[in-house]
Amino acid sequence: MIKKSPLILEFLKGVKRHYFQGVGIACVFGAFLLILIASWWHWSVEGTWFAFAIACFQTYFAGMIALSQLYTVPIIIKHQLRLPKAMITSVKLLLANPLYTMGCFIQLALFTVLLAVTIVGNALLLPGIAALFFNRMTSGAVSRSDFIKEGRMDDALQRSAHI
Repeated sequence: MIKKSPLILEFLKGVKRHYFQGVGIACVFGAFLLILIASWWHWSVEGTWFAFAIACFQTYFAGMIALSQLYTVPIIIKHQLRLPKAMITSVKLLLANPLYTMGCFIQLALFTVLLAVTIVGNALLLPGIAALFFNRMTSGAVSRSDFIKEGRMDDALQRSAHI
């Protein structure tokens, strides 16, 4: 007979396993958000065209960083990779499937706008739907590439990552 552990124990094991990686990715996104806020604050104080151009570039750059890291969390959880390797794999999946990734990003953004119309939809449905969407999106991108095979990174990717 297969012994099933209670759901709360599985949840706590997952929190223990992925907590520091979650803090790491939150710090990365927080740093880029801080740079973005600082650049727009600088433009609001300066008011010059150069400061505006810098703020626009920083916004584009932060958006590309967010786009390149769409696959990171599902790769960490499904394929048991560490954060640096998962982040590199996510960038490589973006470069291998740019239109697929941009299409999924646009679809998720439009779905978020749609759910934002309702209070209950945004608060309760969006996190679950987004998690399922990211999971399916990552499975689709990984199935199209040779970067990850059977839960392990491809040897060529490991050599290029140097991590």
